[in-house]
Amino acid sequence: MTTSVRGQRPSPAEVAALVDEAVLANARGRPALAGRLLDRALRALGPDEGDVAALETRCRVLITSALTRFETGRRAEAFALLTRAEELADAAGLGAVRALAAIQRSGLHGRTGDWAAALAGLQGVDPSAPGLSPRARCVVELNSGLALQLLGRHRASRDRLQAAVRLAEEHGIDDLAAAALHNLGRLSFLRGELPEALTLMARARRRSPDLTSSGADLDRARVLLEAGQLDAAEELLVQAEQEARAAGLAHDVGEISLERARRSLLLGDHARARTHALAARRSFARLGEDSWRTRAELLRLGAELAGGGRPGPVARQALALAEGSARAAGVGLEASLLAAESAARAGDVAAARAVLPRRVGAATLPQRLQLALARTTVALAAADPEAALARLRGAAAVLASEQRRSAGLDSRTAIALHGRRLAELDVGLALGTGSAAAVLRATERWRGLSTRGRWVVPSGDPTTDDLVAAMRRTGAELREAGDETSRQPLVRELARLERAVRERGWMLAAAQEDVPDAAVHPTSVSALGPALAGRDAGLVSFLSWGGRLRAVTVTPRSTRLHDLADAADVLELASRLAAGRTALAALADPRLREVVERSQQRATSRLDALLSPALPGTGRVVVVPTRVTASLAWRQLPCLLGRPVTVSPSATGWLRGLDAGAARAATRTPEPRTSLTAVAGPALERAADEARAVAACWPGGKALTGDRAVGAALTAALRSDTVVHVAAHGSHHDQSPLFSSVLVADGPLFAHEFERVGVGAGHVVLSSCDVGRARVRPGEESLGLAAALIACGVRTVVAAVAPVRDDVAQELMTRYHAELAAGSDSAEALLRASCDVPDAGLFCGYGTDWRVGGAPAAV
Repeated sequence: MTTSVRGQRPSPAEVAALVDEAVLANARGRPALAGRLLDRALRALGPDEGDVAALETRCRVLITSALTRFETGRRAEAFALLTRAEELADAAGLGAVRALAAIQRSGLHGRTGDWAAALAGLQGVDPSAPGLSPRARCVVELNSGLALQLLGRHRASRDRLQAAVRLAEEHGIDDLAAAALHNLGRLSFLRGELPEALTLMARARRRSPDLTSSGADLDRARVLLEAGQLDAAEELLVQAEQEARAAGLAHDVGEISLERARRSLLLGDHARARTHALAARRSFARLGEDSWRTRAELLRLGAELAGGGRPGPVARQALALAEGSARAAGVGLEASLLAAESAARAGDVAAARAVLPRRVGAATLPQRLQLALARTTVALAAADPEAALARLRGAAAVLASEQRRSAGLDSRTAIALHGRRLAELDVGLALGTGSAAAVLRATERWRGLSTRGRWVVPSGDPTTDDLVAAMRRTGAELREAGDETSRQPLVRELARLERAVRERGWMLAAAQEDVPDAAVHPTSVSALGPALAGRDAGLVSFLSWGGRLRAVTVTPRSTRLHDLADAADVLELASRLAAGRTALAALADPRLREVVERSQQRATSRLDALLSPALPGTGRVVVVPTRVTASLAWRQLPCLLGRPVTVSPSATGWLRGLDAGAARAATRTPEPRTSLTAVAGPALERAADEARAVAACWPGGKALTGDRAVGAALTAALRSDTVVHVAAHGSHHDQSPLFSSVLVADGPLFAHEFERVGVGAGHVVLSSCDVGRARVRPGEESLGLAAALIACGVRTVVAAVAPVRDDVAQELMTRYHAELAAGSDSAEALLRASCDVPDAGLFCGYGTDWRVGGAPAAV
């Protein structure tokens, strides 16, 4: 902070330093501090004097104060201060100061959303003009680049922003170099290059640690919302709102409300989306920012329509925006699409077709899917169901293609969120036909797309390796920590490291070349029939639509559609059972155990009664769950006792796994020798015995125990062995399922690490507590330890959905591997091994059915 000798008037240099500090305070999102510094500068200057240097400093104070007033909501005062500065500069012939005022005025126009005026104001400023400081020249390039960006002139924007980076680096202006890098990240976001956007924004933060303002967090949250990372985006939005309110940044608070509305809309929470959009609209109306108010109003209308509002009024208002202020606000395409969709829903096909864009240029994934939704709705209103179905197929293909281009499992599963409304429309249309086959086709079109393609294995990344190593160290310290006081800092550090690993993964999920893959096409009843008939199997595919749990049952002889129960009732029972299983694992008192067990039996019977009408009466059963049934102990349901059961993310995935084995058998491709490695984790009394017993079931089987059972050995086994067995403590992390883990000798091995291994094993057994559980994202995308292995190419994973006693696991797994090595497939082997073993029904096979030799067993 600048100081002066007490009692003496500050020197011109000291006053100029106060202004410089105020400029930096504004740049860091601290307008209140900037205001205090500028007040000190004005008091130091005293009344207007004829001194040119003092006059120049006074003009700089006015120009900088304009931004301070603007950021705290006093817009009229801000522009009045600029006018006064321009008058003083013109009278004194201070051309460079006049240019500074023009630069500031342009920036304020940009903050109101009037980017055309912002660009026009800068076009009269020559960055190379004499007297213009390096900082001012850099700001001209920076603001010009941002204005061009928001006007859709992306190439010109990139050129000006890159020029700003060069200027800032040449003169050591770190905060502006960071701002230019950040805005290049915004440009990548607008072009749909999300990993690049996050990478550039991270570079900006490293370049200037002070770039942690609400605006920077807000932009990162926007990128994460488009990437489908809603929880991470919400964390940033909460943080940004706290910063913005503390700093009095009224505009930023409005933008944050807008993004929270967008997040709620993606989640299907239409009422909350409308509330946030209305709050944003009020904020922008108070500030007199018409362009931003238009954006908020458009989002409110979208929430109104998606929430079941009357389409006629929405269509009229959206059309007025499309023909009026939306284009200037940079949301012309979105307004036209909403107007077309709502007009079509209101039955005005002519109006819908008139406003529907025939073609769009470079569009983001959400825009392309919104276009597909509008075109589908128009086709339905025009009584052209074939055209509507073609649009839906095309949209599903676009979504699948986008997922295949991502190298990260977290990114792939998150992207599916953007197809939610299209999937709901597709399934709703199929349900309307009453055809079970049509419903199965519709659900399969959108279900579990991330498990269907051939993925590029992400290359090694030293930064990620260091972060994961730090997570292991912190986790070990946390396990050793005693009191809560010592635990809390470690819990916070572990959460910080998890966020850092996730963010690093998003940055590394760079777009790959699309990999054509026939397996992406969804299966059908006609394709399933022969596979089911050859195995005396039936398949039940659950779906949740309109608040009801429904199911399609496919057997070799019939296909049926069921309306089973309220989805909320099934979810409540499933949650009660999961909580009871966890409680039983910790209870030692026999009387309390008896109470909980009776409650479990009642809940199981009720759930069985709700689901059993859809479960086929065939010899074996394939279950395709939905969100409300994701972590059920299926083999404990009375109606499934005594039958082999396999749980698969999709019917397409199950059939694809069988086809892989059948293709090998049909072409007589030699099956590599089956190799097994069993790994025993620490702190389990029977783990080493279990690993040795399992290894003894297989010729050449290896057991890794003690210090040999480390993460590197387990990942090597996953790469090269046919079968991998893990007897270790497991942990399901519901809030961050890709941080679910198994504990080996040198610390936890996390689910997200599997995709970096290059998994080659065909079958993995997780003899660990509750790692069969999963969290299901929209698009029926499962995340968790077992789900991650399946997504990485493992055909079958056997795991439990609740804690299991060590002695039970040892007995069951030894029997299981003996059956498997003798030639039984995984589902049949698990059934045979479970006889008279308590709690064996907590284990289930996920994915498809695996057996030695690869080909599926025939009846």
